[in-house]
Amino acid sequence: MRRSDAPVLPRLLALVVSGACLCGAGFAADPAAPKAVPKAPEAKAREGSLGKGTGPLLTREQLRQCMAEQERLRTETAAVVQARRQVDTDQAEIDRTGAALKTKLEALDRTSQAAVDDYNADVQARAKLIDAYKAAAPLFNDRVEKLDDARKVWTKDCADRRYREDDLDAIKAGK
Repeated sequence: MRRSDAPVLPRLLALVVSGACLCGAGFAADPAAPKAVPKAPEAKAREGSLGKGTGPLLTREQLRQCMAEQERLRTETAAVVQARRQVDTDQAEIDRTGAALKTKLEALDRTSQAAVDDYNADVQARAKLIDAYKAAAPLFNDRVEKLDDARKVWTKDCADRRYREDDLDAIKAGK
């Protein structure tokens, strides 16, 4: 039997039904009935991390404390770097005056009391620089040790911890 010999109505009906199935249209649905709107999947909470993000999730209060400590560490680190520059400057001044005194001693006229007194004044000035340097060094070292200890505590409590970015936004907004 050739296609042209088959009745047209059943072929047409089969074509319409198969097309409707492919398109997903339903014939039994009431056109006046509201169509179901698919629910959007719930958005996953955005997360950030203070490092690799392998640790447990921080609460908002923990995140606030970690951020405050991180900022304090950043400020203290900048202050320690500045203090280190001052220590280096003082050390360079001590070295420079030592070299100058050595040169001055080689050319010193020991028969002139004024020249000897001038040299002794320079030695005493350098001795004061050295005393100030020696007094400042332990304080600087203690400051560096405290900063290192605080950094270790921050690393233990905060580093590689995840947080919700919504919490971060709330903290930045002052909540």
